[in-house]
Amino acid sequence: MAEPLFELKKMLRENFPASTREDAQRLMLAICLMAYSDGELQDEEKALVAALGRGLPELKALGTAEVAKLIVEAAVVLKPFHNRLAAVHAFKGNKSERLRQKCFLIALETALVTGRLSEMEIQVLEKLFVMLELTGAFAERVASGLVLKYR
Repeated sequence: MAEPLFELKKMLRENFPASTREDAQRLMLAICLMAYSDGELQDEEKALVAALGRGLPELKALGTAEVAKLIVEAAVVLKPFHNRLAAVHAFKGNKSERLRQKCFLIALETALVTGRLSEMEIQVLEKLFVMLELTGAFAERVASGLVLKYR
């Protein structure tokens, strides 16, 4: 059996495929899905969304204007849905497991960073989990790490 630190070092050194603009759009959509509680982003929510986005490797290299454009694009995608629970359908068709996992992770982190999880946020996360076809083991690992970080 390999030592846990060896596995961590191996995982951190893995080369991941280059990100695309579509990856950046999907991740921003995951952030906005959780931040868009009332269907509109207030100024402080926009600042939070932009800050979370800039923390992602897929968005780090983008300038402020490009991140703002991604936020607007996410708002356009989410607007036709009558609520956030229905908006989860915007995630249908994500093919890359890594991107599906990262969308869930960033959605959960967005929900946690904004404070206590509401019942609606929990429902959205549960539906997103199912839509992204993730495993329970993955969700537990992510949730335990993020809860430790934010609680």
